[in-house]
Parts: sequence; C-alpha cells; structure tokens
Amino acid sequence: RLCWALKRDDRYAESEGMALDLRALAEQLGDEEHRIEADMALASLGALRGEDTMAALRGAQEAAERAGFGLLEAWAYLTITNALEGSGRHELAIPAGREGLARARQLGLGRQIAAPIAGNLAESLTSAGRWDEALEILDEVLGLDLSPLGRFGPLVIRAQIAVARGDQETAERMLDELRSLPAGVQAESQRLLSLARIEIDARLARGDLPGALDAGRTALIRDWPA
Repeated sequence: RLCWALKRDDRYAESEGMALDLRALAEQLGDEEHRIEADMALASLGALRGEDTMAALRGAQEAAERAGFGLLEAWAYLTITNALEGSGRHELAIPAGREGLARARQLGLGRQIAAPIAGNLAESLTSAGRWDEALEILDEVLGLDLSPLGRFGPLVIRAQIAVARGDQETAERMLDELRSLPAGVQAESQRLLSLARIEIDARLARGDLPGALDAGRTALIRDWPA
C-alpha cells in the first residue's frame, strides 16, 4: 500500500518506482493479487500524466472480480472513477460510480470503499450540474462516521454546491470544518488548492473582490509540488 500513500502525498516518482518493484516481485512470486494492484497503481499514475489508462484500469477491475479479490475490485472502481472525473469525463464517471457503489455495498465494503466511491460519484454529478442528486449522496456520506480523510472530499463538493447556489452560511460552515481537519488528510497540493478555490469563489459570491484577490495571490505564491 506504500505506493498509494506516496501518490496521495504527491510523491509520484517514488510511487511509480515502488509500484514497479511491487509488480516485479509479484510476478516473481506468482502473486496475482499484488500484480493486479501494481498494474492498477501504475495506470492511476499514468492517468495523472494525462494518459488514457482506462483499458488498464478496467482490466484490473475485471481481473480482480474473476479472481475473487473483492476489496481490490472495489478499489479498482474507486480508481476508475477518479481517473474519469480527473480527465473531465463526467458522464462516463457517473455510471461507473453507480456501478462501483452498488458492487462495494454488495461486497459489504461500506465506509472502507463504498463511501469514497460515493464521494467520487457526487463530484461527477456536481460537475455535470446534477446538484440535487449529488446532495442526496453527500448527505448520506457526511452522515457516516468517517475519518478526516474520508470527510475531506465530500466537504469540498458540498461547499462548492453551496457557493454555486448562493448559500453562504453552508459554504462557510463547510470551509470551517475543512480548515479544522488535521494536516495530512489529503495531499498538500490538493488540500490547499481545493480550499483556495472555494475561498475565492465564496468571496466573489459575497462581492468581496479584494478578499478573493488576496486568496488567489496567497495560492499563487505557494511552492507547489511539480
């Protein structure tokens, strides 16, 4: 799992090296589960570079299903929805998210995997302008006893919808909770960029142009990971 932790921490080169080592060792030992995981990790990193790795990710999901690796299969759905949404393919991410959510629930993987897949689905619905559907899912997810990492993404999306709808009270409440989460719950660049974006949008919605500009300048002067 170290390659995934490195990826989440923006350490992409180290993550790729670890995934390559994992695949080589898994092939040497005939360990199908870890070989699938390594392939999935490498495809996920490729997607971050703008490569179309959907065939590889779907292949990993199908291989995990055939082998009976339930957790890995659900994890593949989570990775697929991340990759589709990350490349702007919202209308493809939505059915993939619904399929993955149903499968994770069928496998009994509630908070562990179903909740983050639901968060991805809500993000894609929001991107597609289907806010009411997204809110239904977000209300369910945020009502669970999630870890700080599990709450981060859904809180960001809930704040985005609130800003877009002019609900400043909810937007500020979501921002307050996001700021209160401990450091390290998300990759530093993702956490700070998400907060900066919501902060700028919320201030613009209030007509606070100077405040929005200050928030934007603060974000721009940070030393972001390459």
